[in-house]
Amino acid sequence: MKFFAAPQDLPINPANKEALSELGTGMELETLPGGFLVVAPSTTMLGKAEEEPNYGLKLSRQIAVYAPVVSGGFKQVVAVRHDSNDRAFALKVARLAGRLLRLHKDRVGQEATYPQGEEIANVWLTRVKAPTRASAAAETKAHHVYLFEIAEPRPEIEWARTIAHEWGHLVLLAARGYKDPENDAAGFLGERLFLKWLREDVLALPRKTDDFCEAAGLQLYYNRQIAPLMARYSAAGPADKRLRQLNTEGMDYYIGMALDTDEVFGSKVIGFALYHLEDTTPGALVNAVRNGVFLQTELRVKLPAWVPLAPDMYSVSGPAGKVMLDVRPLDPSKPIAFKVAAPGYKRMKAVSGSISSVVLRRGTPKK
Repeated sequence: MKFFAAPQDLPINPANKEALSELGTGMELETLPGGFLVVAPSTTMLGKAEEEPNYGLKLSRQIAVYAPVVSGGFKQVVAVRHDSNDRAFALKVARLAGRLLRLHKDRVGQEATYPQGEEIANVWLTRVKAPTRASAAAETKAHHVYLFEIAEPRPEIEWARTIAHEWGHLVLLAARGYKDPENDAAGFLGERLFLKWLREDVLALPRKTDDFCEAAGLQLYYNRQIAPLMARYSAAGPADKRLRQLNTEGMDYYIGMALDTDEVFGSKVIGFALYHLEDTTPGALVNAVRNGVFLQTELRVKLPAWVPLAPDMYSVSGPAGKVMLDVRPLDPSKPIAFKVAAPGYKRMKAVSGSISSVVLRRGTPKK
């Protein structure tokens, strides 16, 4: 992590320097993985109060998050608005926003988009209680995210969870119509999916970033809120009636399917599915995941898995041992083409050998 004293010190093209210099002199710039930037006013700069549109909150500082663009420049994607006393907290929020946007782009294969086509998400940090619900720690309205009572002491993982929840509402599409715990599943899906990615990111990157993401808290959350949901779905599959229930159990099962899809097929499949839902019913995820897998001619599958198969020829390759595909025994070390006559989700699991994953190929193998 490196701070630059002023925008002109950045090793970027002249046009980009000019754009960043519009923020004013005395700015501090911090580089994040993936080419993201955090641009913050120095502690000595005077602020200008900005009033947000929903509650009339007036905040005097802005920290900007910039994302790299293909042309070689940057574009602002987040504005974290705060008071002067909350600069350190705001910097952590900005860093986490940059990390979440990077993970979304890397995992899904496309940039996150905001409601109503807005280019910048506003995150408002305040020490007051939520105006609408006294117990609320945060909420999202269109492209505005609110964090309340930020001076109250909370564990780092709780802030990461809270922000990930609101980020789900901000950038994810998911089933709606639940009676509890919320109408829209995007928030709780955001919690689980983003914290799953954050845990994997923290384990993969040796670089430390002060953004609420610490390994112990993420692991605890994974053990309690992610792994059990994946295991529940993995045991029963997409035909289970819980997937269509509009209560907490049903939402958890829906999210479990999304998490398990991310785990066994990779993030691009679940990303495709969430961007191609036919409607807002929970069952739409079944078809969207199916369509995402059908588009792949070659796909690594982590076992065990519920695999949607189309009527076609397939082969499975991998280490020596025995894999069961529904009732069909396969030796991945000797891939032999087989025909699937009827479409549907099939259970695939290893029954002997050290087989953690296989490669599924669709189509007649070339001789």
